[in-house]
This record gives sequence, structure tokens and C-alpha cells, in this order.
Amino acid sequence: MTRARVATTPPRLDPELTIDRMFELPAGRSFSIRGTASIQPAASDATLNRLLRIGVVGEGQIVSSTSSSRLVGSLTNGPWAAFDGNDATSWMPGFQTGPNTWVEATTKTPTTISHTDITFVNDGLHMVPTRLLLTADGGSGGSYSLDTNMKVASGVERGTTQTLRVSFPPLTGRKFRLSVEGFIAVTVKDRISGTLNHPPIAISEMTLGQLKPLVIATQFKSKCRSDLISIDGVGVPVSVSSSTADAMAQRQIAFSSCGEKLSLSAGTHHLRSAFGVGTGINIDNIALASPSTQIAPAVAPILNLKSHWTSRWTIEAQVPKSSAGQFVAVGQSFGPGWTARLDGLDLGAPLLIDGASMGWRLPTKMSGAERLVVTWTPQGTVNIALLASLLGLLLCLGLSLGRAPKSQIWLSDSRPTVLRNPGMRRPFITLGVAIVVALCVSWWYLPFSVLAVLYLFSSPSSFKNVVRVIALFIVVAGGCTIAANQMHLVRSMEWPNHVPLANGMTWIALALWLLLIVATAPKLESAIVSNEDQNPNDTERRRGLNVPISAQSLNTDERDLLPLVVAPGGALRTLALLRAILVKRRDPDLYRRIVLTDTMNQVVGKSPLYNRNVLEIADFDTSYAEGFMERGARVVRMRREPTPPKRGRGQVATVTSESLAAEMSYTPLRIPATDKAFDLVFGTNILSSVEDPDALIDELVRVTRPGGSICLQNATWFSPWGGRESSPWHLLSGNLARRLYTHKHGHAPRNIYLDNFFRLRISEVMQSLREDPRLVVVSAHPRYLPESFGWLLRVPVLNELLTMSLVVTVERTAD
Repeated sequence: MTRARVATTPPRLDPELTIDRMFELPAGRSFSIRGTASIQPAASDATLNRLLRIGVVGEGQIVSSTSSSRLVGSLTNGPWAAFDGNDATSWMPGFQTGPNTWVEATTKTPTTISHTDITFVNDGLHMVPTRLLLTADGGSGGSYSLDTNMKVASGVERGTTQTLRVSFPPLTGRKFRLSVEGFIAVTVKDRISGTLNHPPIAISEMTLGQLKPLVIATQFKSKCRSDLISIDGVGVPVSVSSSTADAMAQRQIAFSSCGEKLSLSAGTHHLRSAFGVGTGINIDNIALASPSTQIAPAVAPILNLKSHWTSRWTIEAQVPKSSAGQFVAVGQSFGPGWTARLDGLDLGAPLLIDGASMGWRLPTKMSGAERLVVTWTPQGTVNIALLASLLGLLLCLGLSLGRAPKSQIWLSDSRPTVLRNPGMRRPFITLGVAIVVALCVSWWYLPFSVLAVLYLFSSPSSFKNVVRVIALFIVVAGGCTIAANQMHLVRSMEWPNHVPLANGMTWIALALWLLLIVATAPKLESAIVSNEDQNPNDTERRRGLNVPISAQSLNTDERDLLPLVVAPGGALRTLALLRAILVKRRDPDLYRRIVLTDTMNQVVGKSPLYNRNVLEIADFDTSYAEGFMERGARVVRMRREPTPPKRGRGQVATVTSESLAAEMSYTPLRIPATDKAFDLVFGTNILSSVEDPDALIDELVRVTRPGGSICLQNATWFSPWGGRESSPWHLLSGNLARRLYTHKHGHAPRNIYLDNFFRLRISEVMQSLREDPRLVVVSAHPRYLPESFGWLLRVPVLNELLTMSLVVTVERTAD
């Protein structure tokens, strides 16, 4: 049993101050106890004087010593070092100790002294005293104060000393104390923290008249003690022995039992060691030894297998047949992510071996030499993450350095004039961002960021490419420094701290890019438009959309118009839709037009609209019908009946070609139209309005002519708006969302969960569409992602969580 501990310098507290363990015996046995210990440097001077037998041996007339404090973690710098007659040792009170530090010696008998020699360490690395006070028996035996007139030495070797000879009127007593009342401070750099620190004063030797110095025993051996270890509350007698030099250096010293053998019964036992601060001895390791009651079986010889790394996370080796039934140990830290296969046979979870490494038990039967493959399986996930990071980096570089593709779908490109080279339009914002970024990273980035902003102010319009190249060069240089450090990698747990240059260079590059974005964000030119010249009904066809023009819009930042740019597909389309969602609450009309334009782009690409019969069916009012009619289609708009029939099917209403412009209502179970009446059926959020989507799909197929298309889009349950007007509380519970809506608005929502609104399961809907022999799936993908992400709908769980809104287009085949 071992106590967790750390080095005494720099000052730190041991993780375990004592050994406190529970163990269980299957049967009663007798034990002898042994182990190792160390001297506790934080024990009091009196405890250490008694423990190490300081001043109790030899002919010394000084029998003990104490002080105000001593150097943390060091026994060789205790108060006894000032009176031991050895100039190589010295008493130090500790770092950052101020005036009134003192050291005191006790003599065997009352003594009168009239002079003393005090040797100080004066090497420029220790404080130098300027005023001293010597007292006897606390002042009752006399006192003497003096100025030393000492100066801090410079240009001398480390450990250089200076002796001060002092004569004074006789002082009588047993306790003689030297107090430091004034000193000259010295500042040095702390080798642990790197900050400035004040080292202590150091007294190498101090004599008391003609008294013989303090004597320290050369051997340290304690008597039989029962206060160091206890089992079940009963002290166990042990004896500690060592040389005093080893004890003072805090080396491990041995202890062993010194009484009768320890007899323990079967069951659970509690072992504890005493606190070293009180006893002066830290128990570090304890071993209970008991002779075996039976002959141990012969141990099989250990066979070292020749292994090799086939990759940075896979080890292979050949296991001979003679190793069957034995354990194979791998010299890697234990972790549940390791797997082992023997000729394809999984050996199961790894076993902890020797408290650190791992291994597996081999099968008891082996046909011959078999191939063992040990793999660190979490590396597969890490590789996928690294690949995703690389793809994301390449995408970011492409978006930042590349040019936006020119789309061919815009009917007109007339729009407000935009400054092509706007220069610095936000100097104060740019400077503020620079200062905030610099302070978030490190204070010394601040002057660099200010210089970068000044350069942005004074540079011509071509400076953007220069800044981009500089930032890219800095990132590449940072990567090169990482590669160079890996070639000479420091093998320690702190290896990331050895590449600070790469971290700083990466932050500088990111700061440059951020400053570039903020500094060069374009703004629209100002325009003065009089009320007489401005017609509020005028519209301008701007990139495929009818957008009203007003004087206020001309003064709007161009970024507010960016969502109008709805690309026909790809990542740019996704970006435009996501930006549209951000402006939905601020400008719902703008959001509606953006979504309408995107929908028309998607539908026209898969089904022609001119002179076609279109059924636009939804649970609520939409503007899709207007979009279809603008493109030459004959449209029937259907909305769900406000109060669906409680039983049976709704009454069928016949729709002929003469009545295609009418607005009608439908029930979830019956669409009032003749068979094969429409070339295109476009449905919005209707699949989640019925308990059985298959029945509604049958109705949609019935009213679609052979060769016609059915386009369905429906918000999924896990989307932010999947709960209709009760969103987003539906993500917690549909019934809870209904109650919260009723409590807030005073009435129930129009869409009531499990009444006219149900949870849509994408996997079930897609399975029904794919298995229907009358339908062919043309495309299916998440609404806000490119069509190339259609594979996401086939991944269980992820398809429900990430789709947000399903868009699927199917074509009806001939009967």
C-alpha cells in the first residue's frame, strides 16, 4: 500500500496525507509488517529535535534550537544548521519573510556570554541584515542591539559568506535569540513560477562565546512505536532506523515490526497511518507479509513476442501455440478502447495488468501460431474528425479566396449601386474589434492589432489580397513550426507548452482575417429620393424577385439584401436559406419571398408549370399558388376543413377543368377531386396533419395523372418549428406545448397534438413512398441542405434529428 505524494519543493500539499485503506481476508492469518517512511519537513522544531536526537549526544553545550520559520520543504536549513559548527549548512527562514524573523539556541546550563561570531551568506542572492537584536531569556537576561553596516555583495560566487564579530555587555541565560529587525531586500527570478521573488536571509554559523556547538547524531533510530500505524484502531508497533544524513535529505528510510507477529481474522480490516505533522514521520509504503500455506505452482516462463506497428494505432504479433491459456500483456496504458483479435477471434475487453498496462487471456486451445492484432479503436473516430476538420478548412479557404459563381436564373440585375471599392467604412468599429481581439488573446497583441488597423486605413483598395496572403503565410508558418517540433518532440505530458509560437501565429492570422472582414464590409451608396419621384407601388425585378424600392431601402446595408440571392442549388442556396431564417422575425415578408423563390426554383427544375393543372394543398395559407400562377399554371388551392368530420370520409367534390381556379377545402381522408385531375400536386405540412400518412398519400396519388409529379415538404418533429404555433416546447412534450400555449394565449392552438397534428416519422414516410409500385422517387433531401445530402434520410436517428424539413418529389407511373 502506497501513499500518493509529491516533491516537497515547490511547496505543494500531498494528495494523501496518510495511508487509509480497507482490505479483506478470506481466512485468518499472521503477518509481519514492513515498509518505508520519510521525515515530515513540516513538523515542529521541537518534534524534529526530539526525533533526530539533535543536541542530546556528544559534548555539545547547545542542546536544542528553534526559529520563527524555516525554508519550506528543507530539513538541512533548519535552525540547528546555525549552531552545528559547520559553515556549509545554514538556517533560512523562508522566502518573502519580513523583519522580526529570529533563530534561538538553548544551552544545557545557564551561561554568560559577551561576544559572538555570526556568519551570513552574502552572495547577492540572499537578504542582508542591517539591524540585529540579541536577547537572553526573552530579555530578562539582557539584550543588545546593533547596526551591521553590511551591503549586498555583487560579482561574487554563490555561497560567499561574511562574518560579523560582535562584542557586547555580558548576557546571562539559557535561551539566546538573534532577531533580524532590518534588512536589505534582494529580488531574484523564481525558477518555478518565473515571477520575481524575495529570497530569505541565511545564517551559516553563530557562536555563543566559548560554548561548544550543537551536536547531531549520525544515526537515527526510533524506539518501538505504536503511534505510527494502526489496524482496526489498534496500534501496530514498528521501529524506524536510518542514517541521520538520509533522514535530513528526506530519502526513504526503512521500518519494520518490532513486536509479536500481527494476527488478523477473516473479514474486512481498516489500516491507517498517523499524520506526519504530529509524529514527524510520514509512512509512505506499507507491506504485510505472510508465509504461504501451500506450495505455489511452477510459474510458466515469460515469452517476449516480437511485435511491430502496422500503423500508429495497430500492433501485430505472432503468438506460438505453446502460449495457449496464458496472458498476453501489451506495454500500453490501460484503456477500454483497446481491442485484441487472435486470427479474427475477439478476445473481449482488456484486463488491467500490474496496475497500469493491459492484456488479454489467450484461448486454452490454439491450432498453431496465430496472428494477434491489437487496435486502438477510438482512433477511427479521431480520423473522421480530422478529415471533417480538413474538409471544413478547405471549404472556408474556398469561400474566402474564391469568387461567387454567376447564376443564370436572374431575370434582371438592376439594383442599387454598390461601392465596388468601399475602403474603410467602419474605422471605429474596426479599431474596437482589434483591441477586443488583442486583449482576449494576449496583451502584447494590442500594439500589433493597432498597427494592423492603421495599415488598413492607409492602404489602397488592393490591400485586401495582401492581408489575405500575409494571414495565409502566417498559418502555413505556424504549421511548419508544429511539424518541426514534432520531429524533436519533448516526451512529456506538457508537450503542447513547447509550441507556443504556433499558437500565437494562428491567433494573429485569425485576427487579421477578422479585421479584414469588419474593415471592408461594403455599404450601399446614399441616395436622395424625393417623395414626388418615388412611387410606392413601383417594383424592380431584382434577381428573380419583385422587391419594392423605397428611399429607406437604398440606405440599407447590402448584407440585408444578401438573402435575396437564392442560388438554384449547392452550398450557396443553403447559405441563403439560413440567412433568410435569421431575418424571418424582423421581416417576415422578405422571408416569405425568399422561400417562395427557392421553392419555384426547385419545382421548375423537376416539373414544367406552363399550362399545367396544379393542386396546391396545405394546412394554412401560403403564397405558393401565386408563384405557380405567375409561371403560367392553372391552380386549385385547397385548405384543410376548419372542423374535420368526426366519423367517416368527407363528401367528395368533383373538380373539372372549368373550375380549376376555385379555392376548396379537403379533409385528411378525402380530397374533393376526380381521379387523375392534376399534373402536379404540391403539399405543405400535410403529412403531419393526419394520423395515417399512407391514406393521404393514396389520395394524392389518386388525383395525380400518370406521368405527373407529387412534391411534398413537411417540417419534422425535431425542427425548431415542428410543433407549429406551439413550438419549440413540443421538443419536450406535445401535450406540454399545448398547455403552455393555452395558458399564454387564453385559447387552444389551431393545431392540437394527437387531434389534427401528429408526429411525422421520416423513415416510415420514405419507406411507404419507395415501396409504392405507382411511384418513383425523383429526389428527397433535407429542405435546408443541398440535394447531395439525400443520403442523410437513410441514416437512422440522424434522419429524424437533422432533417428539420423534408422535401420529396415523386413521379406517378402509368397504371
